[in-house]
Amino acid sequence: MGKNFANFSQETIGRPSGYEYPVGLSSALVTVDVTTTTGITSDHLSTGTGTVVTSAPGYISVVYEASSTFSCNTDIASFDMLIIGGGGGSNSNPPHNGGTSGGGAGGFIYISNSPTEDTDYPAQGNTQAATHSSASIVADAPYTITIGSGGGAQTKGGDSSVVGTPFSYYAEGGGAGTFPGVGKDGGSGGGAYGQPIGVANSVIAQGNPGAIATVAGGYAGGGGGGAGGPGSQYPDTNPAGSADGGAENTNARKNAGGDGLDMSIGGSLKTYAAGGGGAGRGSWGYGGSNGIGGSGQPPAPASYPGDGTAARGSGGGGLSNNGAGGVVIIRLPGQISTTTQQTLPSYGGHIN
Repeated sequence: MGKNFANFSQETIGRPSGYEYPVGLSSALVTVDVTTTTGITSDHLSTGTGTVVTSAPGYISVVYEASSTFSCNTDIASFDMLIIGGGGGSNSNPPHNGGTSGGGAGGFIYISNSPTEDTDYPAQGNTQAATHSSASIVADAPYTITIGSGGGAQTKGGDSSVVGTPFSYYAEGGGAGTFPGVGKDGGSGGGAYGQPIGVANSVIAQGNPGAIATVAGGYAGGGGGGAGGPGSQYPDTNPAGSADGGAENTNARKNAGGDGLDMSIGGSLKTYAAGGGGAGRGSWGYGGSNGIGGSGQPPAPASYPGDGTAARGSGGGGLSNNGAGGVVIIRLPGQISTTTQQTLPSYGGHIN
């Protein structure tokens, strides 16, 4: 048998030269569906303490409320990033509960190199345009995530940051409310109280100043600044801003915290970086954005707590209340499957 196969080789086995298919096996063109999958999944990521969520169709987000690290095993050319510093605390107890000033919100930074940033799609109701960046996330490079803590009584909030290659971004902590004198600087400034006048902090690009306050109007301290607007004082200096003291507040003081900004980058629309409200003798101011910032205490009702809303970087309300910790959110292009039709040759029902 060996001799019978001795003349065969790999080159001579197969279709002979000039072979044609028999009648009935002639070629034809057929159309088929071809599915291609692209984008990032959680399998590509190392997120540490971060939580991965589906933030919108075609996007995933990693939400950090505690310091950690982030990396991805592939380059990412298109991403969005929100960084919020910790909110500032309000001032400690002044004489007779007068002149308690709200803490400023943590700094607000929104970075995007995405072709469709959060102001267009997929956000709904977002109120902040992005600062554009041409930088990309580098494959396997570690990025250190730092989350600023909220400030305690008369204490500035901590800074939040994302540090790696080739970029580093920092959001400053919110300034503390003070008594007496000048409100403290920060991402947004803390409110102030003085006799006859307290001076608001200087404006910083990541937020807005706190409010001044005077001895008039129940000795009410100024509201802390927010990312969306400055704090208010008595009489009202920011009528287009946050809600004033309502029916529960018989003195109807105007010393509210500055409004925050709305973002949907983390999967649902939330307000970030609102200022804390001030308070005085028998008066109180709403936290910015209708209570996202801490409200002035006392005598605000329980439905308007004195501390800033957690993980929003909001300032604390007047009278020794705490600012909220910051947050970092990184949004990436999620996995997308695309189906297209292609025309291929077929021989006898078999696609070649």
